[in-house]
Amino acid sequence: MSYKWIFISTYKYYARYRDRSPRFAATVVVSMGQFFLFFLLFVALKRIGFDVFRYIPNNYYVIPVMPIWILLVNRIYSEEKIERLLVEFNSFPDHTRKFWAVVSVCAYAAPLILSMLLLVK
Repeated sequence: MSYKWIFISTYKYYARYRDRSPRFAATVVVSMGQFFLFFLLFVALKRIGFDVFRYIPNNYYVIPVMPIWILLVNRIYSEEKIERLLVEFNSFPDHTRKFWAVVSVCAYAAPLILSMLLLVK
């Protein structure tokens, strides 16, 4: 999955609002989507019989990792890189840009929903 197009489509969405930082909002959407996908992997492993959570002594170890990961993703997408990606993204046909907007929502929601379904006994 190409997170750069998810990032840019989210960036363009939040760029319409004056009171929000589109770069930070897109960074959080990409980071949380990656966390949900990672959590889905753990839940799927637990479902087939390998409990990863048993090896983690405290579930709160994830909390300090999340801001660090968000900062890393924020550093990856610098202003220069965003400008290059915007030029490339704007050259796409309209249906391709709408496709990436839908993918960005699905990349955020699908792992979360699948995780919930897998956790139901």
